[in-house]
Amino acid sequence: MVSSKATILILDDDPSVRHLVQVMLQKEGYQVIAAGDVRSALAQCGVQLPDLMVVDLMLPIEDGEMFLREFRRRWRHVDVPVILLSASTARNEIARNLKVNATLAKPFFAEDASSEPAYRGMSRAMDQVYADGLFADEVVLITGGGTGIGLACATEMGRLGAKVALCGRRPEPLRAAVDELGSDGIDVLGAPCDIRDPEMIDTLLEAVLERFSRIDVLINNAGGQFPTTAEALSAKGFHAVIRNNLVGTWAMTHAVANKAMIPQKRGRIVNVIANIARGFPGMIHTGAARAGVDNMTKTLAVEWAMHGIRTNAVAPGVIVTSGT
Repeated sequence: MVSSKATILILDDDPSVRHLVQVMLQKEGYQVIAAGDVRSALAQCGVQLPDLMVVDLMLPIEDGEMFLREFRRRWRHVDVPVILLSASTARNEIARNLKVNATLAKPFFAEDASSEPAYRGMSRAMDQVYADGLFADEVVLITGGGTGIGLACATEMGRLGAKVALCGRRPEPLRAAVDELGSDGIDVLGAPCDIRDPEMIDTLLEAVLERFSRIDVLINNAGGQFPTTAEALSAKGFHAVIRNNLVGTWAMTHAVANKAMIPQKRGRIVNVIANIARGFPGMIHTGAARAGVDNMTKTLAVEWAMHGIRTNAVAPGVIVTSGT
């Protein structure tokens, strides 16, 4: 339908959809114009007319239909093919009414788009946002890497070329994770480690450095907590979570920085925390711990910048995992 050097307009009010489609199309060599609303899309068309338009119907407001009608009014002598995105089961009828060339269901990555030439290959591309080889030869250490978010990070980064080291307290899920990643062709090392124990951290880092010679990325994902009201929380329970989620995170971070990242003058640290900006009712222990890690992250981002170490924190929000 369009050449490999074509310019494609994406109009969708969902930023995640825009990003996914944009990355996929740019990977195939297309020039992409991305817009989240009608006004922006029309303004960009005024600068450069696209060769193909991918337009979300954006129900119930039907801004997509409004855009198409206005586009055709302004550029009535230009015939630009259109692919309509819609979650509506009546999308084919809507497409006929709007005289568009093709339709694509949302969520479009759940369907087989092979019957629609303009999108052949899109479904296969949607399972990977990042460029192949993005982490080629990078060594990534992930704590709590045997399950949940940690394992998901290991899988994604491994598929993008990273060499992965996992640690966790429980040997069974750790072994299963290593087997799973290894079967996917990922170079992986798994070793038991309780981040509350400095000696176990030292033993882990010796093994990782012996195997891979360096550590480029540390993902501090390990942690544990339990729901409780503040008045029912014992001193022992509070200290246990603080020791694990705050002190343990610091112990691992300090050791990796001094044994690997500072000597090599480069490193990336990602701390997995929680949404604690407005407090954490029902989990005051982990709220306090994660707030400490948040502050630690900001402090180290400044102090360790001189060593080429970038430090960031990610608060994933509510995620259903095996640890939930």
